[in-house]
Parts: sequence; structure tokens; C-alpha cells
Amino acid sequence: MHVLVVGAGLTGLATSVVLSERGHRVILVEAASAPCREASFDVGAASGDVRGVWPAGDSDAGFMRRMSGGDAALHYGAKTAMRRPGFIRALAKVGSEPLAPRLERQALFRRLAQTSLLAAHEQYGLPISRSIGILSCRTTSEAPKLLEGEIALDERYALAAEPGLCWDAGIRSAAFQSDAFVFSASLLARTLRERLVKDPSYITTVSSMERAVSLLPTGGAHVQGPGHCRDQKAQAVVIAAGLGADPWLKTYLPNAVVAPLTRGSMTALKTGTSPVTPAALRIDDDLLAAPSGEHFRVVGPWLLGHRSELELDDYHRRLWQRMMTYFPNGADWNGARYYAQSVLSTADGWPILGPDPAVPDLFWNCAGGMHGAEGAFLFAEMTADLIEKKAIAQERLPILDAVRPDRFLR
Repeated sequence: MHVLVVGAGLTGLATSVVLSERGHRVILVEAASAPCREASFDVGAASGDVRGVWPAGDSDAGFMRRMSGGDAALHYGAKTAMRRPGFIRALAKVGSEPLAPRLERQALFRRLAQTSLLAAHEQYGLPISRSIGILSCRTTSEAPKLLEGEIALDERYALAAEPGLCWDAGIRSAAFQSDAFVFSASLLARTLRERLVKDPSYITTVSSMERAVSLLPTGGAHVQGPGHCRDQKAQAVVIAAGLGADPWLKTYLPNAVVAPLTRGSMTALKTGTSPVTPAALRIDDDLLAAPSGEHFRVVGPWLLGHRSELELDDYHRRLWQRMMTYFPNGADWNGARYYAQSVLSTADGWPILGPDPAVPDLFWNCAGGMHGAEGAFLFAEMTADLIEKKAIAQERLPILDAVRPDRFLR
């Protein structure tokens, strides 16, 4: 089958590789000057993390509190909320849903996503620079409720487990999860891009994907791009355009509630005398630090809005100050480089994946938000199965139900 994949970020690359490996001819189009220019430089993607940021909190009553201000998973102020009131209302609705099935589905997703990621690592020879686990620390006197797969550590053992931590950092307790890890999504994306160049797939840049890709009323699409891509006809189209999917969604899925989320990060060279830090470190649910070769990388909490509309100077200054508190001698923080990554997310935190309810042979695999890197291969395999009209594996059906595009019409 001839399949057009719109968007050459990590999601589009993974989808294209899976389809290509199954024998399909893939044309991959990208509006930017090169692949992986938006969210795919994420430096702190986590896999198998039982304390994932969505949903947050141990009770329904605390959901919205944990979604704004303080040590929240998502920060937004009144000004930002006024720009996207529909997203805030939808977020509150998610918080009113029973917690137990949300957590059960999240646990299933983490297991399936990690299995697919590691299988792709073996099958395609993809390098994954990963930590040996995730150490979740608390600076408050209240110890975290242990979740499945975690073991509790007191202050003394937490500091011993992470030798780079400052003994005066105020760590009170911790929970360690050995099966989870933080990995380099940017390294994964670069490797996928290099692999596709060698395959009979194409990566081509077009000035406007909306104009270049004309959906056909009978299904499929015409591609009116440059060079080898010109006037090709595809039998199936996958929208994997990340932030660029927003205008497509407004046209074909106007009921989908989505918004951009932004996360700031910084990276610094480890100092020559700094201890080895093989585990990823989470502090108070809103700071994640991880080793990556010669570098130390830190990511902060999510912010509602695109990076172009947010003031990030204070945000990055706070990251710097906190790392000076926790790892003052771990890296050259004065020479740190700062980044800001924006993604498109639904209010329920799940991507939009599956066939369009009204347009034949149009498939969605976008708005992956915070789980886009972790679930890249799981979602790519499910998309390929749907295109090929294969039965989805029984254990994946609850995930398919959570991500299907027609859930916004219910």
C-alpha cells in the first residue's frame, strides 16, 4: 500500500519505519526545513514511570490543585487559562472521573509502551541512552504513597543511592523504581531519521502541508510536493504532525479539545570530579534530572501554552537555582544551555489515534503530548494495524478505546 505520513517528528518517523518494515511504500512530508525540529529534541522522555504526570495526585479532590501552581505537573495562571477556557474545563472533567480506572489504564499503557519501545530497540538496532531507574524524592515530611513497582527509601538510603545529591538538599524520603528509565528521545529520533534515508521511504519538505496534501473524497490523498513527491496519490493518510496537526484537527475533528504545552529544560557538562549519576532523579513531582553521557540534563514542569507566548526567563532561572541546591558540584551550571519544547496535548492526556469517523482512509496519530516519545512505537504499531485492517491485540484494546478520535463525539 502507498501511505502518506504527514509530519516528520518522532511520531511520524516511528510510524513510517513500522509501515516501511511491513512492506508499504511511505512518503513522509514535513513542513519544517528538516525533520525533528519541534518536540522531537525532548531530552527527558520517561518509560515505564508509574508516577507519570497524567493523571496526577492520589485523590480526585486534589486533581485540579495538582494541575496548577506550586509543585504541580502542569502550571498555568489566570491569563493563560483565559486563552484556553475549553481546555481547562475539559481538564476539570478528567479530574472528576474515577481515579482507579485511570490509574489502571495508565499502568497498562506504561507496560505496553515500554515493551514496544524495547522491542523496536532490538528489532531496528536503535540506541537508547537510558538511566538505570527513577528515584522519586520528596522534600516534604509527607512520604509518597508507594505505587506498584516502587520500593521505599529513607533519607539516608536515598542520598546513598544518588551520590551526587547534596546532603543539605532537604531530601526527606524517596521511592525507587528499577524497571522505569529516562531515555534520550532526541537520539532515538536522529537514528530513525538516518534509517529512513536508507529505506525506500522519502522525507521531503513542503512549504505548506495543508496546501500540498489534498485529501480525496474517495479516500487517500494527492501530494503536490517537490521532486519525487509531486502529484503522487496515496491510498491512506496518517496525520502525525504534532503541533502542526492543530489546523487539521479544527477542520476534521472540531470537537477535539487540544492545547499546546511547553516544558523548559537545560543541559550542562558534568564536572570532572562529579560522581556517576546512573539513575534519573525526580524531586517533588515537578523536576526531572537525568544523566546523558557527559551531560547532566534537567527538565521542569509543564506550562499551558506555546513557548512563543510564555515568559521563560524566570522558569529557567528557577531550574538553575534548584540544581545549584541539589547538585551544586555535579555540572558546570554556569555554562548550562536552555531549551523549551512545546507539544500538542489533549485535555485527557491521551493522543488522538485511529481512523477518522467521517473521512475514508484518513488516520490520526497525533496530540501525543507528554507521552508521545514513550508511546511512539506502540502507537505506530497500532496505526499500522488499523491501516492494514488487522485485529488489534486484545490487551491493547483498552488503550485503543482511550485514544480513538470519536471519543470527542460521545
